[in-house]
Amino acid sequence: MGQDIGSTAPNGASYSRAVRAANDLRSALEAVSVERIAARLARLSRIGQTPEGGVTRLGLTSEEREAHDLVGGWLAATGFASRHDDAGNLMCSRGDGPWVLAGSHLDTVPNGGAFDGALGVVAAVEVAESSREAGLDLPLAVAVWMGEEGPRFGGGLFGSATATGLIEPGAWDRADAAGVSARQAAAALLGRAPELETALLDRSAFRAYLEVHMEQSSVLAESDRPVGLVTRIVGISHGEVRVEGTADHAGATRMHERGDALAAASECVLAVERLAREAGDRAIATVGELHISPGAPNVIPGSCTFSLDVRAPEDADRRELFAVIDAAARAIGRRRGVQVEVLHVGEALAAPLDGDVIRMIGAACAEVGVPDPPAIPSRAAHDAQNLARFGVPTGMVFVRSTGGSHNPFEQVEPADAALGAQVLLVACSLLAHAGR
Repeated sequence: MGQDIGSTAPNGASYSRAVRAANDLRSALEAVSVERIAARLARLSRIGQTPEGGVTRLGLTSEEREAHDLVGGWLAATGFASRHDDAGNLMCSRGDGPWVLAGSHLDTVPNGGAFDGALGVVAAVEVAESSREAGLDLPLAVAVWMGEEGPRFGGGLFGSATATGLIEPGAWDRADAAGVSARQAAAALLGRAPELETALLDRSAFRAYLEVHMEQSSVLAESDRPVGLVTRIVGISHGEVRVEGTADHAGATRMHERGDALAAASECVLAVERLAREAGDRAIATVGELHISPGAPNVIPGSCTFSLDVRAPEDADRRELFAVIDAAARAIGRRRGVQVEVLHVGEALAAPLDGDVIRMIGAACAEVGVPDPPAIPSRAAHDAQNLARFGVPTGMVFVRSTGGSHNPFEQVEPADAALGAQVLLVACSLLAHAGR
């Protein structure tokens, strides 16, 4: 994609600029602060903090907006202009484009952790701060995407999908448990009806997109490596399974007369687990939400609905597992004399990341003392996949994490977080100067 920032240029003036830029980059790397990163992550974790020590900060809520405003304030102090688009994304930039765009999200799952998403946002802010302190000329923009997790409205990557024109039809009309649609929630925060078309990004305004993220798995921890290169992001199928039986008296209805929706749903859930195990490493599936009606101890469940999440690095494997689960659930329903309907709610396609950007991230890792970082596919969805599908050259940096993810115990060590920010800083600089 172009010469290294430190390469010798063909004339004296260009060579002097290259040397000055290289010196500024070294100064910026030295300015990256472990303490500042840790303090900002801790400050964000207090917005939506739960009694269990986790964080609940759902998309399009006052908590998410408070976190956005906090980050906007940090960036304003470094000379960034910030605005919220109509999709609820916080878009910030300094100087003239085309920019290298960096960012992540600040929403969480219910009772989630302090690092999922927030790490990438704070790393991008740290790049902005350290580069300004060092006088490094870096055409940087920062995005804080709205609603990446998606539990409130039944689908993730809301903000980035809208900004890249990849949002599914009808997604903004989905309602939360209180009956409030995403469109209504956005209007309440904006103070007016959102015009979602205006949130579409100008692809030509960005040289590349980079995202730092906690790994959420154990590959880096088990291999004792602090950072890794993401090669591709899995595709996801979101489904809903509805089981309709017959509600009846728990004492007066004999066992052979029952149309127990929960018993049938339970067998379906076990079938999901079994079929996913049989798929090996090709695909995985999860049931994470289940609702029973009428929900009384002395009433046989008449209906049951549960979620279905199917993921795979290859879209063909994902769709195959979803279809196999669909057929198995319907067969269970027929055998038990209840109705089973498997609905496909939505999907995110698998996304390979840009080879040139991956190589530059690898060079950035070597620059900060991490040679030969492991290449890892992401089995979680990220906003980066929408930017990649949109046509912006995209790369991701994984940072070692422990304690799992989507829970209060997820953890990234401060030194690893700072190293991730340094990798991001060097990669942004390389990409900013590529092709000059």
